[in-house]
Amino acid sequence: MAIDCEKPHSHRLHQAGILPPWLWFWLIIYLFKLPSLIQFLWDGNIKPILSPDPLPEFLGGNSIARLLAIPGIHEILPSIMLFVGVLSILFPYLRKVRVERCYKLTHPKTITPVIKEIIEIVENYAPGVEVKTNLLRTDKFALTYPTGYRTSAIAIFGGLVKLWRSDREADRQAAKAMLLHELGHCRHGDPLIIGAGSFFENLLNYWFPLLVLVFLIPVFLVYGWQTINSLQGQWEHHQLISQTNSRLRELGAEILMPENSNWLIDWFWFQVKQFFSIQLPGVISMVVALILLTFVILATPLMATWCAEFNADQFVIAVQQSPDNLLCGIDKLSPPTSRWKWLLSRLSHPPNKLRRWIACHSMMPKQRLFLFLLFPLAYVVQLLFLLIRADVTLLGMSGIGEILQRSVYYTALGLQTAAPLWLAAGVVLLLYPKIAVAWEKLFCQENDTINPPFYREYFVSAVIVGCLAAVGYSCSLFIQMR
Repeated sequence: MAIDCEKPHSHRLHQAGILPPWLWFWLIIYLFKLPSLIQFLWDGNIKPILSPDPLPEFLGGNSIARLLAIPGIHEILPSIMLFVGVLSILFPYLRKVRVERCYKLTHPKTITPVIKEIIEIVENYAPGVEVKTNLLRTDKFALTYPTGYRTSAIAIFGGLVKLWRSDREADRQAAKAMLLHELGHCRHGDPLIIGAGSFFENLLNYWFPLLVLVFLIPVFLVYGWQTINSLQGQWEHHQLISQTNSRLRELGAEILMPENSNWLIDWFWFQVKQFFSIQLPGVISMVVALILLTFVILATPLMATWCAEFNADQFVIAVQQSPDNLLCGIDKLSPPTSRWKWLLSRLSHPPNKLRRWIACHSMMPKQRLFLFLLFPLAYVVQLLFLLIRADVTLLGMSGIGEILQRSVYYTALGLQTAAPLWLAAGVVLLLYPKIAVAWEKLFCQENDTINPPFYREYFVSAVIVGCLAAVGYSCSLFIQMR
């Protein structure tokens, strides 16, 4: 059964995505700050690793232990992972080859009525986007991936075609909503950064297992190495006492150091006490600090990817003039999962409840204003995590008064650092409703697109972000007075 859709040559105007391209904004800011970040990491973390200076005696000079002996070395791990994710963006052709090989994608061999309808919708809403298919795979619906820096393709799977052919009207409209959601990504230039085969998106999804792999495993390896060294030392000490006492007995001399037959049990209990009183609390504090730092580093790129998802959802609502079909398609595109599973493997996609709430309320001015402010406010969340991490680090080393004083100073410093970013974001919010069409023409050959009409909300959100920037710049006076 066919789904009603505009024909390729209809003259209905399509609204451009309502959210600015925050993914690209974040990427440009990241690349601009990259040289200073590399210099900071080199001076503070990487250079000490390469230093020929000897390690403390308790580490025994082990080269692996050097990584843990240097304060803050674990702090560069999230930065390195993020850098590798950004670096992978530079090679879209390699992603194209890998995705098409992995999913066995080809040009449609047979143009069935359903495939013809899908191609017509693609040509209508995102001309220039390639269509590839794998109709034998029914566990997936649709995905996008880059074919170049400004070009992309959409993969259609058997799951979408099966839903499209359903006897239920709701399923058919949900299938169209899924397709339009992916086309919304293509129109906004998202596939180059996120989407199928994106190492950057995989990093956001699997950051926790990656941190376990590159941090916790080496920590416990070093702890195991130290434990074995300790056991070897205790054994050698016991053997020395035994040999000395045997020699003294042969000479008829008095034994000054009696042998301890339970030395192994005593050593074991001593190690257990050491582990629970020193090693384990130390590892836990390092893990907490690392997780907080990871949230500091990933807060803005993560919110940028969420905004890309919200923007694609808004494109569906603008085309279909209702969120109903999108709501039906959300749970099919992103099956509901437990909070832990979402946290460990689907963090790059916002929770379904949040997507549904925004989809239902984004047609109201106040909620739309909230949507516009989501990414700029991510810098506030970033600052909050940074403050929590700083306070956790100071606990046990400083009094409450000193911690509060430092928190005020760090807050002022963080606001001052974020001020130029807020100023730039405010300018983007002011300009975007005038340049949205020009932006989308960079990625698809769409001629029937109009700028979003919500200029009042853009202006108000720009003023709010501008006020945050003003507060940040005023903090420089407070910092100079200290």
